[in-house]
Amino acid sequence: MYQRDRFRCVFCGRSPISDLTVELHVDHVVPFVRSGETALENLQTLCSKCNLGKADRDDVRQPGV
Repeated sequence: MYQRDRFRCVFCGRSPISDLTVELHVDHVVPFVRSGETALENLQTLCSKCNLGKADRDDVRQPGV
């Protein structure tokens, strides 16, 4: 998943490669608490800031980031 998303947050594009303060998280596109599966197609890379801001919402991946 990290390789697929190029080690970048799919929401804001931040990456620990260019900014060592960025922490990447594994996020469920459809939240686990809403029966989202832990399968590659339901996982995305988010930075800690975007992931904590997303919470339990069903946000979709931002294409092209």
